[in-house]
Amino acid sequence: MSASAHDRRARRTRTVGAVYGQILTISVVAALSEDARAGPSEIFFSVILSMLVFWLAHVYAEAVALRLDRSDPLHWREVRGIMRQEWPMMQAAWPALVALGLGWVGVLASRFATNLAIVSVSLPCSAGVS
Repeated sequence: MSASAHDRRARRTRTVGAVYGQILTISVVAALSEDARAGPSEIFFSVILSMLVFWLAHVYAEAVALRLDRSDPLHWREVRGIMRQEWPMMQAAWPALVALGLGWVGVLASRFATNLAIVSVSLPCSAGVS
């Protein structure tokens, strides 16, 4: 595979992960925002935990798929590479986490922080897509 083809594939993989992360973040925030008892702090931690679980699931799935393609075991270097490859999924949640964090500490009103979290993640630039 040529360097340019490799770069295109790597960018595509990052974009896919980031968009997936956006969808997951919006889903968690939107669902929990319907519960009047869930404030920014609860939503903040729910987003982090959900993203972490899904990120680890993606890392695990990629590692299993890679391992099935060969006879020798994976090395930690390869697993770390997969973790980096899937990291844009986690990065997609950062704008929402900032908004929710500001709501949690009282800088923003709770409802505004939640709405801002959804809007901020919905922007194409938050996924690195321009």
